[in-house]
Parts: sequence; C-alpha cells; structure tokens
Amino acid sequence: MVMITPNDSTDSPWSPEQWDKAVSLIRKHKTSQGTIESPVSLVQRHLLVGYGLGLAIVTEMQRIGLISAAIDGGTVRQVLD
Repeated sequence: MVMITPNDSTDSPWSPEQWDKAVSLIRKHKTSQGTIESPVSLVQRHLLVGYGLGLAIVTEMQRIGLISAAIDGGTVRQVLD
C-alpha cells in the first residue's frame, strides 16, 4: 500500500496523525464498488473534528487524487487509490 501524503505545507490545519487516520478510514470504509459514502461525515465522526476540518481533509484528498469529486452532486465519491 502506497502512503498518501498531503500538500507539504507546514501550515495545514490537521496533524500528521489526523491525516494518516483519515486516509486509513477512507480505505477501510471503501465499498466493493470502490466508493465511499459521506467521507466528510466519516472523517468528522472518527477524528472528532468539526465540519470545516473534515471538509478540508476530504478536499485535500480529492486534490491529490485519493478520491474523486462527488458523483452526480451527491455524497458518494470514488476511491481512486
């Protein structure tokens, strides 16, 4: 399994531990079709963070190619890695 790292910026709003846990969560909850439902909510619940931080983490995951944009404007995303 390849380790996915976010933008190397030192001013990211999440810790390395939060990032690693979020990536693990996305991979763990991927369905057999390779999708994930409501990744922002999943990250919020498991990392005990607010919507803003959960959204920032998921947005970064999309930017680096770990997950796709929302499919058909919904909450389902394709897990690309």
